[in-house]
Amino acid sequence: MDFWGTLSTLEVQIPFTQQKIERLFHTTLTDRPDASNDLYHFFEGGPVILKDGTSIPNISFDIKTDGTRPGDAGIKIGYPCIFLEEVKSHYKNIKFDALSGAGTIYAQMSYAIFKPWGKLSFSFKEQTPECLIGVGFQVSYVSDIIYTIEVNIQRTKQKIEQGKWRDQSNLTQGLNWAGLGNMYATPSVVANAKRQLDQADQLENSGQLEKAVSLRLEVLQMRLADFKARYPKPNPR
Repeated sequence: MDFWGTLSTLEVQIPFTQQKIERLFHTTLTDRPDASNDLYHFFEGGPVILKDGTSIPNISFDIKTDGTRPGDAGIKIGYPCIFLEEVKSHYKNIKFDALSGAGTIYAQMSYAIFKPWGKLSFSFKEQTPECLIGVGFQVSYVSDIIYTIEVNIQRTKQKIEQGKWRDQSNLTQGLNWAGLGNMYATPSVVANAKRQLDQADQLENSGQLEKAVSLRLEVLQMRLADFKARYPKPNPR
C-alpha cells in the first residue's frame, strides 16, 4: 500500500495488537523494555519502504502490561517530504494541536484530527515545518480524558473534606483543567464551564474560596458527565 492507504488501513485495525501491526507492515516488532516504566510494553520495528517509496524508519507500539489500556501506535517518516497542505487534502478537519519542546532543536508542531476512537496526530519539526516527520494513533485519548477528570474530582473532594480549600496553593490545582477547551467536548458544555469558571475567579478575588471551589468542582463533574454521555463505551484504560 501507499502511505495514505497505510494510514487508512491502520485505522481499520483499531484496536491495535502487535500481530496486526506486524502483518500490515510485513515486519517484526521487538519488545523494548523500559526500566523506568514497568506498566507498559513498548515495541518498535522498521525500517520499512511502502509501495509508493515512502520510507518508514521506525514503527512504535505501546500497550499497558495488564491489557486494561488500548495500545497506541506511531510511525516516523523518512522521505519523501510530505507537506502539511497534502495532509490537509486528505484530512480536511485537521487543526493545529500543540507545540512541544519550544526553543529547542527538538521542538515539534502537531496537528490533529479527532475520531470516535481517539486522536490522529501529525508532527512537524518547528525548524523545518514543511515536512511531516511522524504520525500518531492515540487510541487511549478519550479514556485518558475521562480518567484525568475522575482523578481530579476525587482529589478535589478529598481537599474539601480536609479543609484544604482554604489554602490558595491547593485551590486551583487540578481544577483549572476543566476550563481547557477540548475538541471532544460539547460546545455548550464548554461555554457553560467557562461562565462558571469566570464566576469562580470573581469569588476567589472576593475571598469566597469555599464557594469558588464548589463551582470548580461542579464544572469538573459537568465535563465528566458530558464525556461519558458522548462516549458511553470509551476504549478501556
